[in-house]
Amino acid sequence: MFNKGVNVLVGENDAGKSSIIDAIRLVTGVHGNDYLRVSEDDFHHNGSVRSTHLQITCEFRNLSTEESACFLEWLSIEGNEYYLKLTLSAFRKDRGNSSFEVFYDTRAGEDEESGFIGGEARAKLKATYLKPLRDAGHELAPRRGSRLSQILGAYDIFQQKPDVIHPLVETMNKANADITEYFENKEGKVVSDTINITYLKEISLQNNPLQSRFGIVGSELGRILEKLELIGVSNIDETNIGLGSNNLLFIAAEMLLLKKDSGYVGLRLSLIEEIEAHIHPQSQINLIDFLNRHCSKLQFQNIISTHSNSLASKIDLNNLIICKSGSAFSLDSACTLLEKSDYAFLGRFLDDTKSNLFSRMV
Repeated sequence: MFNKGVNVLVGENDAGKSSIIDAIRLVTGVHGNDYLRVSEDDFHHNGSVRSTHLQITCEFRNLSTEESACFLEWLSIEGNEYYLKLTLSAFRKDRGNSSFEVFYDTRAGEDEESGFIGGEARAKLKATYLKPLRDAGHELAPRRGSRLSQILGAYDIFQQKPDVIHPLVETMNKANADITEYFENKEGKVVSDTINITYLKEISLQNNPLQSRFGIVGSELGRILEKLELIGVSNIDETNIGLGSNNLLFIAAEMLLLKKDSGYVGLRLSLIEEIEAHIHPQSQINLIDFLNRHCSKLQFQNIISTHSNSLASKIDLNNLIICKSGSAFSLDSACTLLEKSDYAFLGRFLDDTKSNLFSRMV
């Protein structure tokens, strides 16, 4: 069971941290262009035989009124509490010649007869996901279907309304007109004339002469958002933003989607693998402090994996989950036999060095 707010998975390599996050991703799906599906390797193998079936179950409890409304017809009830239970079932079918095909589906509800969850509801299930080997610069760069355009497009202020010209569209139209004017009637005319008169007039069909015109392609609001780039500005060097700063920019941009007033309706769940990637230790601490302080206020949940001793030493022990040899052990006070005084002692005892014990526990 994960806590509200921040949950940190800590452990050595191959301990199962990524498997936990991948299981959630398979059930919920994720925003963006990342695609994950059940593969043959996901089925348990005991050394000689591979299983033919697997099942992943996720329960979402303590849903807000807004969240419950998104999944109303798929909710289950226990006592006075409504919750959402999702089950992904997969099976592996032998096609012969050592080839297999994998089939799976996700159903919502308490029992096996529960129905498929609809497409609109599935879209509202999607989690925000930051992969471990992320190329933050590429994710923030302008391009078709850019992640930044997807995040901005979720905001109400970037929804195109009928019979209303968006301010960004007005700006782009003006820029387009200025560029056209420059190439048709100002210094750029020599370039346009060279292309049109010197070259195209000679090589295009005489009965259908081809002409060219300079301009900015795509003045629709969605295409404009795809042209935007989130640029980091540093007091030290405004022209050379490194991997660490780009990763902080990327994380901040993803959090836009989870902000309550963004207009986005759905589960506010963030999955971040190796949150410390390329980030300075002090920035790691600042980031985890921010998440600790603001998750409740912004009403979103974080599930994070890390190898960082600095982060493990700064996070509340109740929010730590130790992964070891394919098992997960929550340090939440409800899941251990530790006394309150034990937590106070451990909180003082565990510094950057001693927190390394978490990755070596049996």
